[in-house]
Amino acid sequence: MIRAENTPSSRSGIHIDAGVYPVYEHLVIRLPEPVDFPPGSRTALTGDNGLGKTSFLREILSPRILEAREREGLLLCWLDQDFLPQCHTVRAWMAARGRALSDGRDALPPEAWSEADAALRALAGGLAEAARCQGRGIFLVSDETGIFASLPPVINLLDGISLTLVVVSHGPLPLSGHFRRLLFSRDSPDPGSGRPEIRTVVRLTS
Repeated sequence: MIRAENTPSSRSGIHIDAGVYPVYEHLVIRLPEPVDFPPGSRTALTGDNGLGKTSFLREILSPRILEAREREGLLLCWLDQDFLPQCHTVRAWMAARGRALSDGRDALPPEAWSEADAALRALAGGLAEAARCQGRGIFLVSDETGIFASLPPVINLLDGISLTLVVVSHGPLPLSGHFRRLLFSRDSPDPGSGRPEIRTVVRLTS
């Protein structure tokens, strides 16, 4: 297997070569086969925690999305999981007042959910208007957004627009419809590496 390099994306959509991607000092991601994200596709990144799904988005997929944005005029919407620390802060604040909150959508009081949903709907409305006026497609990345907001209303606002969607999910997908799945699983260790590391293999399933 060759060591992967930053090769150009295809003229339509995004292409990632097969190869070995040393992402961080202790994380290596291997793609046995090339992966494409054609316009209009829906892809779910699944697998256990700690295997590099977010790292794959940020370090491998993101540079190619930015390249496609420059080349094809894509509108990029990236819903990051960094919102989660704010959720945990609210949880701690509520617990200190004697109201423990569970994980998932119950982790925030209804008014916080309402604000998050309203913000995402406003964002989606602006994206939809820009895409329709300028004739551009949208590439939307959702890194566990379903933990803090409802994704279906956002997608409904983008109906009729060329939308390429990539979501990270540890449970049931937050949306209906057909999704391809990129399955992240632990790869066999490299005895010659000489250091502890997480080795992840990523395979595309239908």
